[in-house]
Amino acid sequence: MLRMAADNDAPADVRITALHTCVDQGHAAALPTARKIAAASRLMIPLRKAAIHTVGKFGTAEDVAFLAELAEADATQSAATQPAIKNLTRNP
Repeated sequence: MLRMAADNDAPADVRITALHTCVDQGHAAALPTARKIAAASRLMIPLRKAAIHTVGKFGTAEDVAFLAELAEADATQSAATQPAIKNLTRNP
């Protein structure tokens, strides 16, 4: 799943499913890939939102600032970042 999530040539829906599967299976190794996807403003918003969700599940306290910056830079991501930030601050 991680390989598909990181594959820039894979369709966005495949990458989204791969990220969600990583979360469902507790595959925390997806975190670095999720951070890269979330920060890539050129990618589709649904893919970036899936990545933000992944960061919210596996991230660290340092990711709270990262997610806040994403929300500030792009209001369309605010809805995705708020639950992720809440999860990270509740479960550091």
